[in-house]
Amino acid sequence: MLADDRRRWWQQPLVHFLLAGLLIFALDSMRGDDTRETPDSIVLNESQVARLASLFEQSWGRPPKPQELQGVIDEHLREEVYYREALKLGLDSDDPVIRRRLRQKLEFMLVGETPEPTEVELQDFYDQNNSRYTRGPVYHFEQVYLGTSVDTLAAVQEKLEQGVEYRKAGAPINLPSAMSDVDPAAVQRIFGEDFSAALAHLEPGSWEGPIWSGYGAHLVRIRDKQAAEVPALDQVRRQLVNDWKSRQRRQAEEAAFERLAAGYQIEVADLPDAAVSSSTSVP
Repeated sequence: MLADDRRRWWQQPLVHFLLAGLLIFALDSMRGDDTRETPDSIVLNESQVARLASLFEQSWGRPPKPQELQGVIDEHLREEVYYREALKLGLDSDDPVIRRRLRQKLEFMLVGETPEPTEVELQDFYDQNNSRYTRGPVYHFEQVYLGTSVDTLAAVQEKLEQGVEYRKAGAPINLPSAMSDVDPAAVQRIFGEDFSAALAHLEPGSWEGPIWSGYGAHLVRIRDKQAAEVPALDQVRRQLVNDWKSRQRRQAEEAAFERLAAGYQIEVADLPDAAVSSSTSVP
């Protein structure tokens, strides 16, 4: 008969496996789990010790010696004891460093790794932001400091015409007498916005001035000036990918925060009158 050709259900290997598992669970429950951690116990099982050994090997490039592994275990236990005692005392509360670290860990859990952009996404991002990657104009110039007035202008010009080296012709000041291969932003950081803007109207070759900076007046000679250049995508690919990922991560973090914040009723006290008045006065 067909029934005789089949094993009875209780003879099936899968049934034997399940019964064995239940038996082990029952025996374990009867004797109690001595390795289970309680609030007042610290247990390092074999997998945790193996993990500590693996971390040591990653750091040092070799497995730990027995005494080294024991030292790692001792340090881990010391850290765990201090950690638990600190939590009991509430030392994690209102600590800005701990709060910031927990926020970072949760953001990473919610957002995860940012994927690499596709070529289409990268091209779209570049097309929308190519002005950010435009380089130039680029200047190569020399300057002679006149002082806080133009009274010395004629005298300095005469020195230059007589062949006096330009670094020795003007008043002393702790500023670079020449800059090469610099864009307007780099010039502005040192000499100020007005000086940087004035360079755009100067032609290479002769001394021009006075050109005003935040320090006073200058004579300036443009050695060379290169027009603004819009680089090809491949020339700025690395920066472009980093910027794209940063934007994607900011957007993902903002979306994650909005989802979490929706579960809270948030109330903020009114700002003090002094804070309101000072904030409204900022342009």
